Amino acid sequence: MKKIIRTLVVVMTALAAGAQTPLNKTVRFQKDSVNISESQELIIANIAEYLGNNPGKTIIIGGYTSAETPASRVNAICEERAANVKKYLEERHHIPAERLVAVGVGVSTRYDT
Repeated sequence: MKKIIRTLVVVMTALAAGAQTPLNKTVRFQKDSVNISESQELIIANIAEYLGNNPGKTIIIGGYTSAETPASRVNAICEERAANVKKYLEERHHIPAERLVAVGVGVSTRYDT
């Protein structure tokens, strides 16, 4: 039986001075949900800490969903997940919007278990 958890790979790449540095931070969502759960707040706080320690860096927030998501909802869910993490970083951690790029990426089977 598959777990009912879908993933948003939050910070796939940090961009600074043309270089790319993977952060490998992942925020998990319930299946077909776009809401950030309390259990994921520490991960986002770690991302905010990284940004606080690296004021010249911009991050890309890539939103994904599972292959089980109906095709008609994939883009909307991916984009909203990424946007919600961006908004959370802006509102709760006061990270300037210009340092955050939210992108809906698409379907990922990487975390389907």
